[in-house]
Amino acid sequence: GKQIVFVSNRDQMIPKLFLMNADGSDQRCLTPENRFHSFPSFTPDGRQVIFCANYENADEVEVCSLALTGSSEPEILFSSPGMETEPTMSPDGKRIAFSSPRSGNLDIWEYSLESKEFRQITNHPGLDYGPAYSPDGSVIAFVSTRADNEGHSKEDSDIWMIPSDQEVEPTRLTHQKGADRYVRWSPDGKFLVFCASEKSSGAARMQVIDLERDRIVNVDYDRSKLVYEIGAQATGRGILGIPIPEFVAKQFYDKSYFGSERFPDWTR
Repeated sequence: GKQIVFVSNRDQMIPKLFLMNADGSDQRCLTPENRFHSFPSFTPDGRQVIFCANYENADEVEVCSLALTGSSEPEILFSSPGMETEPTMSPDGKRIAFSSPRSGNLDIWEYSLESKEFRQITNHPGLDYGPAYSPDGSVIAFVSTRADNEGHSKEDSDIWMIPSDQEVEPTRLTHQKGADRYVRWSPDGKFLVFCASEKSSGAARMQVIDLERDRIVNVDYDRSKLVYEIGAQATGRGILGIPIPEFVAKQFYDKSYFGSERFPDWTR
């Protein structure tokens, strides 16, 4: 809980990984130039970060790791045609759950660091993504569009969970309209935090699933800074280096992108 790893495109508009203290101090870049980086997370011992990048092929995205001590270079853990995304390591440090289209559809997969073998966790025509291990590693929470009639639109997604070591049907946890996504476990395994938004809303809200009481609780907090962000000028720059006006930038992003909550997590 003392450090935060995050993605920023502050340098040359290329997403790279940064590390900082929990209070925002001592920010430093971790990854090389001219490569795309996304979805960072700490290993359980805090000594490494696993993430996605296009080191091998500009059109492919692999799962990689980087040691936070010494002068080590990023290491590619595994790859396949397409985009491997949202990797997260099991609490025992032996497995990595991730999203992949390697079966022809976006599903949850697991990679064993010991055997170097892959195992498909979900198999459904809908889109399954965003896996998160429970603190004891026995359950994986994830996001799925399988409850939607078409099953292929991320605008209507729900939170589900499935045992990580059993071939059983997953359990649906949310039944709300719009997109429920970015799910993470509390350290005690009793709660799940996620972001929820209706299709008509441009601002997602954080909610908590109380697993013991089988209920969803809204998280109340001051959103004034996020409200300000919605009206702030876009900082992106066009091909001539000219700042892109906000109304132009919003033509290229989903309306929920600006001023919405994303990627909540818990301190340990």
